[in-house]
Amino acid sequence: MSNTAIVSEASTLAITEESMPLSPGMHVFLTSDNFTVEGTSFKVTTKNTVSDELVRAIDAAEERIHIASGHLRSRPVSEALMRKAAEDPGVEIKVYLDGQEYISDSGNTQQIASRETCLATATTDAKKRACEDKSFLYGREVEKAGANVRYKYYAYRWDAGYAAQMHNKFLIIDDSLYTGSYNLSDNAEHNTFENMFLFTGPEFADLVEAYEDKFQDLWVQGDGLLAGLTKTIEDETTIPIVFPGMSLSWQEVRDLKSLIAAECPDVSSSEFRTNPTAHRTCTK
Repeated sequence: MSNTAIVSEASTLAITEESMPLSPGMHVFLTSDNFTVEGTSFKVTTKNTVSDELVRAIDAAEERIHIASGHLRSRPVSEALMRKAAEDPGVEIKVYLDGQEYISDSGNTQQIASRETCLATATTDAKKRACEDKSFLYGREVEKAGANVRYKYYAYRWDAGYAAQMHNKFLIIDDSLYTGSYNLSDNAEHNTFENMFLFTGPEFADLVEAYEDKFQDLWVQGDGLLAGLTKTIEDETTIPIVFPGMSLSWQEVRDLKSLIAAECPDVSSSEFRTNPTAHRTCTK
Protein backbone atom coordinates (compact mmCIF):
# COMPACT_ATOMS: atom_id res chain seq x y z
CA MET A 1 0.00 0.00 0.00
CA SER A 2 1.41 3.39 -0.94
CA ASN A 3 1.81 6.06 1.73
CA THR A 4 -0.08 9.13 0.50
CA ALA A 5 1.47 11.20 3.30
CA ILE A 6 4.86 11.04 1.61
CA VAL A 7 5.26 13.91 -0.84
CA SER A 8 7.98 13.82 -3.50
CA GLU A 9 9.15 16.33 -6.02
CA ALA A 10 11.93 16.39 -8.59
CA SER A 11 15.21 17.89 -7.42
CA THR A 12 16.39 21.01 -9.23
CA LEU A 13 20.01 20.52 -8.18
CA ALA A 14 22.27 19.80 -11.14
CA ILE A 15 25.25 17.69 -10.07
CA THR A 16 28.01 18.48 -12.53
CA GLU A 17 31.77 18.05 -12.60
CA GLU A 18 32.09 21.79 -11.96
CA SER A 19 30.10 21.45 -8.72
CA MET A 20 32.54 18.89 -7.26
CA PRO A 21 35.81 19.85 -5.50
CA LEU A 22 38.10 17.95 -7.85
CA SER A 23 41.85 18.34 -8.22
CA PRO A 24 43.17 19.42 -11.65
CA GLY A 25 44.15 15.84 -12.53
CA MET A 26 40.87 14.35 -11.32
CA HIS A 27 37.73 14.10 -13.42
CA VAL A 28 34.46 12.20 -13.11
CA PHE A 29 32.20 10.76 -15.79
CA LEU A 30 28.60 9.95 -14.84
CA THR A 31 26.12 7.73 -16.63
CA SER A 32 23.35 9.98 -15.34
CA ASP A 33 24.38 12.23 -18.25
CA ASN A 34 22.85 9.56 -20.51
CA PHE A 35 19.36 10.22 -19.12
CA THR A 36 16.80 13.00 -19.28
CA VAL A 37 14.24 13.74 -16.59
CA GLU A 38 10.61 13.12 -17.46
CA GLY A 39 8.25 13.98 -14.64
CA THR A 40 9.35 11.91 -11.64
CA SER A 41 11.27 9.40 -13.71
CA PHE A 42 14.08 9.18 -16.26
CA LYS A 43 14.38 8.39 -19.95
CA VAL A 44 17.54 6.95 -21.42
CA THR A 45 19.13 8.63 -24.44
CA THR A 46 21.63 7.35 -26.99
CA LYS A 47 24.57 9.05 -25.25
CA ASN A 48 27.53 6.93 -24.06
CA THR A 49 29.23 9.27 -21.63
CA VAL A 50 31.56 6.78 -19.93
CA SER A 51 32.29 4.38 -22.77
CA ASP A 52 33.03 7.29 -25.12
CA GLU A 53 35.71 8.49 -22.70
CA LEU A 54 37.18 5.00 -22.31
CA VAL A 55 37.24 4.51 -26.09
CA ARG A 56 39.02 7.86 -26.49
CA ALA A 57 41.65 6.83 -23.92
CA ILE A 58 42.15 3.37 -25.45
CA ASP A 59 42.56 4.85 -28.92
CA ALA A 60 45.19 7.27 -27.60
CA ALA A 61 47.15 4.70 -25.53
CA GLU A 62 50.87 4.51 -26.27
CA GLU A 63 52.30 1.99 -23.78
CA ARG A 64 49.84 -0.02 -21.69
CA ILE A 65 46.19 -0.85 -21.21
CA HIS A 66 45.66 -2.94 -18.07
CA ILE A 67 42.06 -3.76 -17.16
CA ALA A 68 40.66 -5.55 -14.10
CA SER A 69 36.91 -5.95 -14.47
CA GLY A 70 34.24 -8.39 -13.41
CA HIS A 71 32.69 -8.07 -16.87
CA LEU A 72 33.64 -7.24 -20.43
CA ARG A 73 30.27 -6.74 -22.13
CA SER A 74 30.62 -3.23 -23.48
CA ARG A 75 30.66 -3.28 -27.27
CA PRO A 76 32.31 0.16 -27.70
CA VAL A 77 35.10 -0.63 -25.22
CA SER A 78 35.64 -4.14 -26.58
CA GLU A 79 35.75 -2.94 -30.18
CA ALA A 80 38.26 -0.26 -29.18
CA LEU A 81 40.46 -2.90 -27.54
CA MET A 82 40.27 -5.15 -30.61
CA ARG A 83 41.06 -2.23 -32.89
CA LYS A 84 44.01 -1.17 -30.74
CA ALA A 85 45.41 -4.71 -30.59
CA ALA A 86 45.25 -5.00 -34.37
CA GLU A 87 46.54 -1.55 -35.26
CA ASP A 88 49.12 -0.95 -32.52
CA PRO A 89 50.56 -4.27 -31.26
CA GLY A 90 53.31 -2.42 -29.42
CA VAL A 91 50.80 -1.38 -26.74
CA GLU A 92 50.58 -3.98 -23.99
CA ILE A 93 46.94 -4.97 -23.51
CA LYS A 94 46.13 -7.17 -20.52
CA VAL A 95 42.56 -7.86 -19.40
CA TYR A 96 41.72 -9.74 -16.18
CA LEU A 97 38.09 -10.86 -15.91
CA ASP A 98 35.86 -12.85 -13.60
CA GLY A 99 35.41 -16.52 -14.45
CA GLN A 100 31.78 -15.99 -15.48
CA GLU A 101 33.08 -14.15 -18.57
CA TYR A 102 34.68 -17.33 -19.94
CA ILE A 103 32.91 -18.70 -23.00
CA SER A 104 33.77 -21.77 -25.04
CA ASP A 105 34.46 -21.48 -28.74
CA SER A 106 31.16 -23.18 -29.51
CA GLY A 107 29.36 -20.81 -27.16
CA ASN A 108 31.12 -17.86 -28.77
CA THR A 109 30.08 -19.03 -32.24
CA GLN A 110 26.51 -19.37 -31.00
CA GLN A 111 26.37 -15.88 -29.49
CA ILE A 112 27.76 -14.38 -32.72
CA ALA A 113 25.12 -16.22 -34.74
CA SER A 114 22.39 -15.07 -32.34
CA ARG A 115 23.54 -11.48 -32.73
CA GLU A 116 23.45 -11.76 -36.52
CA THR A 117 19.95 -13.26 -36.42
CA CYS A 118 18.81 -10.45 -34.16
CA LEU A 119 20.29 -7.80 -36.47
CA ALA A 120 18.62 -9.37 -39.50
CA THR A 121 15.18 -8.83 -37.96
CA ALA A 122 15.82 -5.49 -36.23
CA THR A 123 13.72 -2.74 -37.78
CA THR A 124 14.89 0.32 -35.82
CA ASP A 125 18.20 1.77 -34.71
CA ALA A 126 17.22 1.12 -31.09
CA LYS A 127 16.57 -2.55 -31.82
CA LYS A 128 19.86 -2.84 -33.69
CA ARG A 129 21.72 -1.34 -30.73
CA ALA A 130 20.00 -3.85 -28.45
CA CYS A 131 21.18 -6.72 -30.68
CA GLU A 132 24.78 -5.50 -30.51
CA ASP A 133 24.98 -4.31 -26.92
CA LYS A 134 23.08 -6.79 -24.76
CA SER A 135 24.62 -9.77 -22.91
CA PHE A 136 27.52 -10.43 -25.29
CA LEU A 137 30.68 -11.82 -23.66
CA TYR A 138 33.57 -10.14 -25.46
CA GLY A 139 36.54 -11.71 -23.68
CA ARG A 140 37.19 -14.41 -26.29
CA GLU A 141 36.90 -12.02 -29.24
CA VAL A 142 39.23 -9.50 -27.59
CA GLU A 143 41.80 -12.25 -27.00
CA LYS A 144 41.55 -13.48 -30.59
CA ALA A 145 42.25 -9.92 -31.74
CA GLY A 146 45.61 -10.01 -29.95
CA ALA A 147 45.00 -8.89 -26.35
CA ASN A 148 46.23 -10.97 -23.39
CA VAL A 149 43.11 -12.06 -21.48
CA ARG A 150 43.01 -14.04 -18.24
CA TYR A 151 40.18 -15.14 -15.94
CA LYS A 152 39.84 -15.51 -12.20
CA TYR A 153 38.63 -19.11 -12.29
CA TYR A 154 37.28 -20.77 -9.14
CA ALA A 155 34.47 -23.17 -10.12
CA TYR A 156 33.59 -25.58 -12.88
CA ARG A 157 30.15 -23.95 -13.11
CA TRP A 158 29.64 -20.33 -12.11
CA ASP A 159 26.95 -19.68 -9.49
CA ALA A 160 26.32 -16.65 -7.32
CA GLY A 161 25.88 -18.94 -4.32
CA TYR A 162 29.60 -19.61 -4.05
CA ALA A 163 31.27 -17.26 -6.52
CA ALA A 164 34.48 -15.69 -5.21
CA GLN A 165 33.92 -13.06 -7.84
CA MET A 166 36.64 -10.83 -9.26
CA HIS A 167 34.85 -7.56 -8.60
CA ASN A 168 37.54 -4.97 -9.30
CA LYS A 169 36.64 -2.21 -11.74
CA PHE A 170 39.65 -0.28 -12.93
CA LEU A 171 41.63 0.52 -16.06
CA ILE A 172 45.22 1.73 -16.20
CA ILE A 173 45.86 3.39 -19.54
CA ASP A 174 49.44 4.64 -19.84
CA ASP A 175 49.84 6.87 -16.75
CA SER A 176 46.15 7.38 -16.03
CA LEU A 177 43.74 5.46 -13.81
CA TYR A 178 40.02 5.00 -14.38
CA THR A 179 38.01 3.48 -11.52
CA GLY A 180 34.53 3.67 -10.06
CA SER A 181 31.23 1.83 -9.82
CA TYR A 182 30.90 1.45 -13.59
CA ASN A 183 30.98 -2.07 -15.04
CA LEU A 184 32.15 -2.54 -18.62
CA SER A 185 28.65 -3.23 -19.92
CA ASP A 186 25.77 -1.57 -21.70
CA ASN A 187 23.70 -2.24 -18.58
CA ALA A 188 25.96 0.06 -16.58
CA GLU A 189 25.91 2.70 -19.32
CA HIS A 190 22.16 2.83 -19.93
CA ASN A 191 20.24 1.11 -17.12
CA THR A 192 21.85 2.34 -13.89
CA PHE A 193 23.49 5.44 -12.47
CA GLU A 194 27.24 4.76 -12.25
CA ASN A 195 30.45 6.75 -12.00
CA MET A 196 33.95 6.49 -13.43
CA PHE A 197 36.72 8.65 -11.98
CA LEU A 198 39.88 9.56 -13.87
CA PHE A 199 43.12 10.22 -12.00
CA THR A 200 46.00 11.51 -14.09
CA GLY A 201 49.13 13.64 -13.88
CA PRO A 202 52.07 13.88 -11.43
CA GLU A 203 49.76 14.49 -8.46
CA PHE A 204 48.30 10.98 -8.82
CA ALA A 205 51.37 9.08 -10.04
CA ASP A 206 51.69 7.13 -6.77
CA LEU A 207 47.99 6.20 -6.83
CA VAL A 208 48.23 4.95 -10.41
CA GLU A 209 51.23 2.78 -9.58
CA ALA A 210 49.53 1.42 -6.46
CA TYR A 211 46.72 0.19 -8.70
CA GLU A 212 49.28 -1.15 -11.15
CA ASP A 213 50.85 -3.16 -8.30
CA LYS A 214 47.38 -4.49 -7.48
CA PHE A 215 46.84 -5.44 -11.10
CA GLN A 216 50.11 -7.36 -11.22
CA ASP A 217 49.10 -9.27 -8.07
CA LEU A 218 45.76 -10.18 -9.65
CA TRP A 219 47.44 -11.24 -12.87
CA VAL A 220 49.34 -14.01 -11.07
CA GLN A 221 46.66 -14.83 -8.49
CA GLY A 222 46.89 -18.42 -7.29
CA ASP A 223 50.14 -18.96 -9.17
CA GLY A 224 51.14 -22.64 -8.87
CA LEU A 225 47.70 -23.92 -7.73
CA LEU A 226 46.70 -25.33 -11.11
CA ALA A 227 49.26 -28.14 -11.07
CA GLY A 228 48.12 -29.33 -7.64
CA LEU A 229 44.44 -29.16 -8.57
CA THR A 230 45.09 -31.09 -11.78
CA LYS A 231 46.87 -33.85 -9.83
CA THR A 232 44.00 -34.06 -7.34
CA ILE A 233 41.45 -34.38 -10.14
CA GLU A 234 43.46 -37.11 -11.81
CA ASP A 235 44.36 -39.10 -8.68
CA GLU A 236 41.63 -38.67 -6.06
CA THR A 237 38.17 -40.22 -5.84
CA THR A 238 36.50 -37.04 -4.62
CA ILE A 239 37.48 -33.97 -6.59
CA PRO A 240 36.70 -30.30 -5.96
CA ILE A 241 34.65 -28.47 -8.56
CA VAL A 242 34.72 -25.27 -6.49
CA PHE A 243 38.28 -24.30 -5.58
CA PRO A 244 40.55 -21.36 -4.69
CA GLY A 245 40.64 -18.68 -7.37
CA MET A 246 43.41 -18.81 -9.96
CA SER A 247 44.39 -16.51 -12.79
CA LEU A 248 44.12 -18.71 -15.89
CA SER A 249 44.29 -18.18 -19.63
CA TRP A 250 41.36 -19.17 -21.83
CA GLN A 251 43.21 -22.33 -22.86
CA GLU A 252 43.95 -23.27 -19.25
CA VAL A 253 40.29 -22.83 -18.30
CA ARG A 254 39.15 -24.93 -21.24
CA ASP A 255 41.62 -27.72 -20.42
CA LEU A 256 40.65 -27.72 -16.74
CA LYS A 257 36.94 -27.86 -17.54
CA SER A 258 37.55 -30.70 -19.99
CA LEU A 259 39.54 -32.65 -17.41
CA ILE A 260 36.86 -32.27 -14.72
CA ALA A 261 34.12 -33.33 -17.15
CA ALA A 262 36.14 -36.37 -18.25
CA GLU A 263 37.00 -37.49 -14.73
CA CYS A 264 33.56 -36.88 -13.27
CA PRO A 265 30.74 -36.92 -15.87
CA ASP A 266 28.15 -36.17 -13.18
CA VAL A 267 29.06 -32.47 -13.48
CA SER A 268 26.98 -32.44 -16.67
CA SER A 269 23.93 -34.05 -15.06
CA SER A 270 20.64 -32.24 -14.53
CA GLU A 271 21.08 -32.39 -10.75
CA PHE A 272 24.48 -30.69 -10.86
CA ARG A 273 23.26 -28.10 -13.35
CA THR A 274 20.07 -27.12 -11.52
CA ASN A 275 21.46 -27.22 -7.97
CA PRO A 276 25.12 -26.22 -8.22
CA THR A 277 25.45 -24.95 -4.65
CA ALA A 278 24.76 -28.47 -3.32
CA HIS A 279 27.56 -29.93 -5.41
CA ARG A 280 30.92 -28.37 -4.67
CA THR A 281 32.71 -31.70 -5.09
CA CYS A 282 32.22 -34.61 -7.44
CA THR A 283 32.80 -38.30 -6.72
CA LYS A 284 34.15 -40.45 -9.50
